[in-house]
Amino acid sequence: MRRDFSSSHREIVDLFNKEFGPETGCQLITDASFFCTPTAKFSEHDPDGDDPRGRELQSDFLCYQVECERNPLRSIVVDDQFGQRLLEILDAKMLCTPTTRIPLTACEETAPACGGVGVWRGVSSGRNVRAIAV
Repeated sequence: MRRDFSSSHREIVDLFNKEFGPETGCQLITDASFFCTPTAKFSEHDPDGDDPRGRELQSDFLCYQVECERNPLRSIVVDDQFGQRLLEILDAKMLCTPTTRIPLTACEETAPACGGVGVWRGVSSGRNVRAIAV
């Protein structure tokens, strides 16, 4: 993702993770850092494709930076298609939330499809979404 055009602000969020317990009073920065979408992957070590260790993702995700109070260092061992590894876990740094795409309708003269920066109108919400041509 290149840029999130929404106005950035901070929100206080409480995170409840069944693996590591609650992290309360975290500050979330509403300017998204990552857009993640389900992707099939293949490698020379796994020519058959996706690893069966988890369920296939169905939705896209937006990921936001969070700042939480310090937690004690924790260690876990994980195994994925790239091997087994020991991880040291600190406090939360990122929160990824499921998202849905809003279909875009016709653009104003300056919108990306028209060759410039402009405003697209989302069909389902009616709110304006800024977009830029790349």
